[in-house]
Amino acid sequence: MSVSLRLTRIGKKKQPHYRIVAVDKRKARDGKYIEKLGIFNPLKTSDNLVVNKDLVFKWFRVGAQPTQTVKQIFSKQGLLKEWVELNRTSATDSTKKKKIRKSRHRPMKEKLKLRLELEKKQVQTDQYTAKKRKEQLAKEKEASEKKANEQQTNEQQAKQPEKTSDETSKPTETTTPAAEIESKEKPAPSTPNPTSASPEAKP
Repeated sequence: MSVSLRLTRIGKKKQPHYRIVAVDKRKARDGKYIEKLGIFNPLKTSDNLVVNKDLVFKWFRVGAQPTQTVKQIFSKQGLLKEWVELNRTSATDSTKKKKIRKSRHRPMKEKLKLRLELEKKQVQTDQYTAKKRKEQLAKEKEASEKKANEQQTNEQQAKQPEKTSDETSKPTETTTPAAEIESKEKPAPSTPNPTSASPEAKP
């Protein structure tokens, strides 16, 4: 059975409306149709077409052919362009699937080569990232050490003026010469007591 997409007339006299339907070619114009796809009103200037795109594309996939008038209506609404783009995307998807299938049937040697190359690339990237990480850590360590040294120097500089101010505020102690200290420490020479002299020494 060959299916075509065509118009069937409805509406009053001198007020034509049309249904867009999928119908067997052998049927009459207003005969029984398989499926209704939309409505076309030629009397309106805008919004004169209401179509279910999914159903139209479904019948296109099956192989249904539109008549000349239906083709013109679809081209004005941009349905044919959409159908062509869909076919392109489906064709690219099918070619991708074919390539994947071919790649599955490659010999084992080629697969092993590809795997080894991928592993090498992964190792190289890991080494590069590890190297960069080490450099970053070293830079951070240097920066932290510099900060610590600067803080220490600042603290020392802040403490020095405090010490000098404490020294100036202390009273000056009176220093005694070393000779006076020695004279104080030495005991006085003992003088002989006349009463304690022995009687033998008297005349």
